[in-house]
Amino acid sequence: MNVDRLGVVAAVAAVSCWAASAGAATAPLVVEGRLTNLSGGPAADGEYEVTLGLYVAESGEQAAWTKGPFSVSVKASWFAIDLDAGGGGPSPTLFGMQKSLWLGIKIGSDPELARTPLAAVPYAYYAEWAGAVACVGCIKEGMLGGGSVTAAKVGFAYAGTSQGVKGGAAGDLACTGCVGLDELAASVTNAFVQKSGGTINGKLSVSGGLDLTGSTATGVRLEQLDTSKIPCSGSDAGHIAFDPVVKKLVYCDGATWQGAL
Repeated sequence: MNVDRLGVVAAVAAVSCWAASAGAATAPLVVEGRLTNLSGGPAADGEYEVTLGLYVAESGEQAAWTKGPFSVSVKASWFAIDLDAGGGGPSPTLFGMQKSLWLGIKIGSDPELARTPLAAVPYAYYAEWAGAVACVGCIKEGMLGGGSVTAAKVGFAYAGTSQGVKGGAAGDLACTGCVGLDELAASVTNAFVQKSGGTINGKLSVSGGLDLTGSTATGVRLEQLDTSKIPCSGSDAGHIAFDPVVKKLVYCDGATWQGAL
């Protein structure tokens, strides 16, 4: 990437940053620049001491990464620096954690050049590195962009289906507590209630009639009502309860409470 020319007391450098061998798993990240004298002419060929730094801001702030001083060969005013050469290169995660980074270059004992913003190439370097991620649980939901994972890239079959067809029978489902009542069809609930020996804990609300034909109710405990305080109306007709005051079973005939015995 080309950037604006940068001024320094003893020299001027125009820098660019690129990744060599695009597509390779270990593509080096290279800084390339042109070193000139104050008159704008090419700097003399030779070895120069260079210090590099990456910053999270254009000015101020402590460097997030530094390297040098180290010797750089300049020929016909041009130089190229492999940031990973000799070890100590910036971690690819640095480009992933920061939305913007600036490169600072210091030649010899001169003040650091004005920082240059990095463009897309170093971030592609991070993406290339992330492509080789091999871990379990290290990539969270919030790290994925919307629609970034398609069904073709997801390697699982829907519950209960060996052919990966959604909506099949959940015969091979193996989990505890992963299916709630909202996921159950009415037919499943009905089958459970009809199961011999099934137990329902808590209050059972029945909409419509309760058919107990051929059934034996054991341990039944009726609702207790003080019928002197509770009215009996047409909507209560057939209501059976135990009145603890008169100690009798009572029922509502639609108008008044009657003793069952």
